[in-house]
Amino acid sequence: MTASPDASVVIIGAGHAGSGLAAILRQSGFAGSLTIIGDERHLPYHRPPLSKKFDSSDVEQLLRPREFYVENNIDLRVGQGVRSIDLNTRVVATDSGSEIEYSTLVFATGSTPRSLPGVDPALAGVHTLRSLDDAHDLSESLARGGALVIVGGGYVGMEVAAVARSQGTPVTVIEREDRLLARVASAELSSMLADYHTQRGVTIRIGQSISGLRNW
Repeated sequence: MTASPDASVVIIGAGHAGSGLAAILRQSGFAGSLTIIGDERHLPYHRPPLSKKFDSSDVEQLLRPREFYVENNIDLRVGQGVRSIDLNTRVVATDSGSEIEYSTLVFATGSTPRSLPGVDPALAGVHTLRSLDDAHDLSESLARGGALVIVGGGYVGMEVAAVARSQGTPVTVIEREDRLLARVASAELSSMLADYHTQRGVTIRIGQSISGLRNW
């Protein structure tokens, strides 16, 4: 790859895609300015372990060490959100007050957990699981005792259920479809998975949705 040294790439999102793109650009010979902006305070890390090792000290598995970004002249700005983007002047403004010019802008923000209608996400004991901080919060919450209700019988939900049951936590999974992993797995696999978790003490409620939440 050849590019003018004056070229500047700004990547919004410091996850797998953002960090990976920056690495590929440098490996391909891109010599221009390269900036990654991430709203989390952590260096880019692997997300799959969050649902499998949220109770473990090694849940934080970095995609690349800090030295990688320094050695490859990648301006990694973590703990900063994007406040605005001026498409005319090609300037990204962050909530820390910084302004960064770009010739190419890349969105690599990934997805966010879907909010449930009528559910206050600030309600005590309610968690989502997307970030490393989410994983730490969930682990601390379960350590205080009590039961766990998981809304959603997909891969992430069932992985969390397995870890929580291994700690002895009472677990109930609520899935609105007629079986677990309905969108991604065969009926046979769904049945096997349901049997596996049921035998380990997970209560599974199929074909049910929640209408609201309240603290006891």
